[in-house]
Amino acid sequence: MSINAGKTGRPRRIWDAAGWFGAQIGSTGWIAICALLLSRHDPDISWIVLGIFLAANAVGGGLWFVQQRIPLLLGLRILVAIAGAAGMLAVGTIDLGGQWSVVANIGGHIEPVQMYALIPLGTLALLGLFWSIDRSRRQVEPG
Repeated sequence: MSINAGKTGRPRRIWDAAGWFGAQIGSTGWIAICALLLSRHDPDISWIVLGIFLAANAVGGGLWFVQQRIPLLLGLRILVAIAGAAGMLAVGTIDLGGQWSVVANIGGHIEPVQMYALIPLGTLALLGLFWSIDRSRRQVEPG
């Protein structure tokens, strides 16, 4: 995401493909990795988790196509909320499917209960950050 001076001469945040899709894939890529790890152990759970990844990225792609209609920071807030919801769904699916041990030991052991706390906290922190940036920008801009 970058800043560009619009017709008014005021800085305006513009949508940038690398920034947008980097954030999108970066925030959901771990879900695809989980699906891949699960594919040998439980293909049914793997397909569900892959579907969650694809659905979240379809929403992100849809946001990209309506970028002219919504402000960047609103789009980012929607993307963060979708990524957080997808993460919770993926963790819940893996946990309830009894396959948490397949993905938990990659890079260190973490329990599902920790993920149930970390994902919403991270999501809320990012939503708060983008809301704060948007609010401060609106206070500075006239009109």
